Amino acid sequence: GEQFPNKSSLEVHSQMHTGLPYPIGGLHSCNVCSKQFQSQASLRMHCLIHTGERPFKCEECGKSFTQKGNLKSHMKIHVKL
Repeated sequence: GEQFPNKSSLEVHSQMHTGLPYPIGGLHSCNVCSKQFQSQASLRMHCLIHTGERPFKCEECGKSFTQKGNLKSHMKIHVKL
């Protein structure tokens, strides 16, 4: 299973899997900092800030990222000419 640096990070991660509160006014709110997002997907990506999770890992050097696009950009440094 995954490991988290503290209890708060685990709780935020658990909320992502157990369901987020119904959005008020069409916005999705972060349970930790109350920041609001237009989509649940954006909120989930934001929650990675609070959990410290970096699910996208470079297989070449081990560096991890919160977003797949950032990993793809990073991979360009490993291209051998």
